[in-house]
Amino acid sequence: MRTLCPWTSPTGAAMEEWAWERWDAERRGFRIAAEPVPELDIKLGTSAPDLTRPWVLRGLLNATDHSESTTLRGYDWLLTPPVGDLEIDYFTNASAEDGIVPDARAPLATIVRGIIDGGSAKIGTEMIFRSFPNLLDELEIGSRVGSLLGGARTMDASRVGLLLTVPVFMATGAPNARTDLHCEPIGNLMLQMSGRKLWTLVPPEESRYLRPSLSKDGRAYVQSRLPIDRPEETLSHVRRWTLEVNAGDAVWVPTWTWHRVDYIDGVTALSASLFHPRHEQIVTHNPLYAALVLPNMLKELVGWKTQ
Repeated sequence: MRTLCPWTSPTGAAMEEWAWERWDAERRGFRIAAEPVPELDIKLGTSAPDLTRPWVLRGLLNATDHSESTTLRGYDWLLTPPVGDLEIDYFTNASAEDGIVPDARAPLATIVRGIIDGGSAKIGTEMIFRSFPNLLDELEIGSRVGSLLGGARTMDASRVGLLLTVPVFMATGAPNARTDLHCEPIGNLMLQMSGRKLWTLVPPEESRYLRPSLSKDGRAYVQSRLPIDRPEETLSHVRRWTLEVNAGDAVWVPTWTWHRVDYIDGVTALSASLFHPRHEQIVTHNPLYAALVLPNMLKELVGWKTQ
């Protein structure tokens, strides 16, 4: 409704609230226990995992068959020029209410050092790998995870900005530091490079109970308008998975799967996500959302909307 009629009107707001209350009534009083995210147990390179449901592969980045100089467990690759000299937009306060759009800009190394020292800033940007796509090879990302997603070619540096987006996230946890509940038209393999985070995932089938709304900043995702405090209560009426992700773990988030990420108080966490389209899932997992976000997807594809 907001897509077809974006301006605010009392009638439109009343209709929206009526629809939400009607859907909420179907689950009012429900308390559904969260399930753990299934742990993947496969031998890399011998079988392909199921990409239709979430899973976690513990310790993927801790394998010993890669050189120590290219380990993903440290921060040096973000601090060393020319990468460290890159100016990026960032969030000055990871705990800010409705913190969707970055509100400051500075050299990457400056931001990272501030976060390591316990500052309140958060990085959430694709511009590092978009500016330096060769990092995919230098950090051996393709050789580490390519077999999970159909082969190393899916991680080729030439795909960055087209069929592959690699946002980097970093913050030191403070009370209520988080990424709020949302879903996207892409598959996401999240690599936890250091620290720990708490993840909550909700399947696309539960979308009607999450008060969904198109993104406020014009990018290709759908956000929830449920209260952000105490997700264990505000999400107790929907089916969901929860897990704590540790350094070295990889988490698969299928297309249109809702996810919220909470930082742990006092813990510095660094991760990178491998966003790429799973064309068969974009429409089949949520055809309505696929149609609604198509204009925003095109904006991101041509570079009009980046972060």
